[in-house]
Amino acid sequence: MPVSKHRIIHSRGASADSGAIGVIQAAIRPLETGWLSKVQAWSGKGILALMDQGPIPGSNFLIAILLARELAPKEYGAFALAFEAFLFLAVVNGALILEPFSVFGSSVYRNQLRGYLAQLLRMHGLMAVAVATTAACGAWVICGMAPASELPAALAGVAVAAPCLLTFWLARRAFYVQLTPWQAVRGAAVYCAVLVLGLAAVHHYFGHLSPFAAFLLMAAGAAATTPMMLKKIMDDFSPKFLAPSFTEAMGRHWRYGRWALASAVMVWLSSAILYPLLASFHGLAEAG
Repeated sequence: MPVSKHRIIHSRGASADSGAIGVIQAAIRPLETGWLSKVQAWSGKGILALMDQGPIPGSNFLIAILLARELAPKEYGAFALAFEAFLFLAVVNGALILEPFSVFGSSVYRNQLRGYLAQLLRMHGLMAVAVATTAACGAWVICGMAPASELPAALAGVAVAAPCLLTFWLARRAFYVQLTPWQAVRGAAVYCAVLVLGLAAVHHYFGHLSPFAAFLLMAAGAAATTPMMLKKIMDDFSPKFLAPSFTEAMGRHWRYGRWALASAVMVWLSSAILYPLLASFHGLAEAG
């Protein structure tokens, strides 16, 4: 039976429509797959970044709680004041080292990360020496002015712990620049484990936790994990181009960091100025 012209045209139109639909579906499918995979990847990294915020503040909070329960008000006031001094030094380090690292490491120096990080370690070394020297000088001056004060011992702990902790934070920041937060989570877990085990050992053998011992435990947690983190980072950062010069990297950090430093110091003053004021006018016990 002969097929009508109308049916031939209709069948050709239907086949053309189905072919166009197939082409559109084939074009959309990889887009959907790529979009879903990106969402899954970024959501996983976001969850890991949130997990990374728990172990370190949690373990430091545990130390603060134990100190508050065991120490006299003057001793705890010395720890609180010394810790706020450390946070101020950390604010300076963060504004001049860490924050510019997040900006330039993912933009200007994204193809020079290994050499850039090497220059950052040099800058960080100078900063760590300055921080430790400042804390040690503060402890020495206060010891001469008030030999019976509990503050010099706490500041001596800051002088030991600050370089270790600041290097630990730099290593963790490098993993975020590399978009591998799971490595930072591993480092935070090791830090937390060393701190908890150290607290148990101190209570078992000494039965008392002092501000100086608390800062030493923080330093031990950072020192236990930082070398393996830095080795992992240096192995992952392949040198694609020549490293930037030390003066170039330091100049960029200063031009960006001086504005971040001014803002960070204002934020620190708004929340932490109460501790030194109370200690100055009413003593360490009131600060505690």
